Amino acid sequence: MKVYSKIDQIKLKDKFVTQILPKFQQNLPLKVLQWCNAVPMEICLFILLVTTITTTSIQNAVKILSTAIRSDTDHILAQYARNYIPQIPHPNRIRHTLKLWTPKQISTRYREINFQMIRQMKKGKFFSQVHQKKGVAVAFDLTEKGYYGEKNQFTTYTKGRSPAKLCHSYLTLQIVCPGMRLILDVEPVYQNSKSLDQLMKKMLRRVRRKTGLKISIMYLDRGFYQVNVLRYLKHNFKGTVLMPVIRTSRVKTAIREWYDLHGYKAGTLELVIGPKSHP
Repeated sequence: MKVYSKIDQIKLKDKFVTQILPKFQQNLPLKVLQWCNAVPMEICLFILLVTTITTTSIQNAVKILSTAIRSDTDHILAQYARNYIPQIPHPNRIRHTLKLWTPKQISTRYREINFQMIRQMKKGKFFSQVHQKKGVAVAFDLTEKGYYGEKNQFTTYTKGRSPAKLCHSYLTLQIVCPGMRLILDVEPVYQNSKSLDQLMKKMLRRVRRKTGLKISIMYLDRGFYQVNVLRYLKHNFKGTVLMPVIRTSRVKTAIREWYDLHGYKAGTLELVIGPKSHP
């Protein structure tokens, strides 16, 4: 079993609290400063980080932190909650505070905070013990939130992930650590926005430039099984890609022929996709 450096984690926590979080409060929008019920932005950000690490909602993140404050454990989350958050605000107050920011302001600040945290993590033993030298594993995911209003420039048609006809969609890039996921970057996906391969290229370049991360493994779901995405990965990504294919008639035929020839389903075969003129 791997043993992680507790001292390294404590140093990261102190750096996070004293140097990284305060930058989120610089040049706050005037309407945030003037709203008497606004939640301090470092608390909003910390709760957002809890939601992304635990892949849960703001409501559940507040519940987790409230439980941590009442607990008697020495877990780093409980220590932080007791020392720096005297009272956990109601989830609605957090949402109302965040609504005073534009989506671009929040994503830009949040992205920079994430990148700073990764740069600090890379300096310690904890990160190298978890990921070794070969690089990190990341996962792209396409998320859709159903939208029942009229179509506008910010909406797109759903791809079966929501019962609504329209949705707000966004692409996330996550770093996959043992026991948690941390969202590194996010990009909105509109009807007339860039294609998936172009958005992936933009996000990967930004993460590499800002953090210096080496990516060794990439996980994708069937939503990325597209010719332009596969072409981009083949020519521009040197790591390993794990993605289930869509079981089209050609894929089923290839699997059946392999089984008839070898007597079992596991194996490696090459399949050319796309039209014959542009495979």
